[in-house]
Amino acid sequence: MKRVSNTDKVIGARLRALRVAKGLSQTDVATELGITFQQIQKYEKGINRVASARLQALTKLFGITMSELFEQPEASANGSGIPDESINTHQLARMVKAFKTLTNSQRRAVANLIKSMSTEE
Repeated sequence: MKRVSNTDKVIGARLRALRVAKGLSQTDVATELGITFQQIQKYEKGINRVASARLQALTKLFGITMSELFEQPEASANGSGIPDESINTHQLARMVKAFKTLTNSQRRAVANLIKSMSTEE
């Protein structure tokens, strides 16, 4: 039996973030790939490893390159390398959906507001 690594968990968290950002449910992704939503859950939790062919299908679905999927995530608050999930994913999905409805000037204003409130420089 293959052991699941921290990398599998990081990739799973990245896949979840991409799915939520696209406004897709686990069922939507599973249907597109021809698998069960339970399998998507296992991928996102890092319980099961994602095969390379399936990773390729996922990157195509999310509109990113394979290298973008494997980019080093920002340091998490817990130091694990796994993205901090303190942001409620449902809130994030609603925010992304609402952001898409804004005009370009409104998007810039929101981005500037968030940047001004951020502790990062």
